[in-house]
Amino acid sequence: MLSAAVHRANKSHNSYTNSSAFKQHSKSKDNISAGAKEVYEFLHLLGQEEYADVFLKANISSLQQIIHTSDATLEQLGLPLGPKKKISTELHRIRMKEILAGE
Repeated sequence: MLSAAVHRANKSHNSYTNSSAFKQHSKSKDNISAGAKEVYEFLHLLGQEEYADVFLKANISSLQQIIHTSDATLEQLGLPLGPKKKISTELHRIRMKEILAGE
């Protein structure tokens, strides 16, 4: 069962790294490539990696940028309701954790 999950994750990662947005960002600068990987990994942890291209095309190409993405921006990106709520909930959780850690 675990090997099937690993296989699906690898297949998903391979299809993403072959996508046009990832290749475009990878060509421009090495640090953007690392940022694109961060965006993919964040979304992958939520099971929403299929939307990585949407974020990258909107120039949200690092973990810091995605963490500070507002609900209004998620709305503008045109994400379906389910994925948008899942991503928004995680972003709110991360921000709350940062606030509490700063106190």
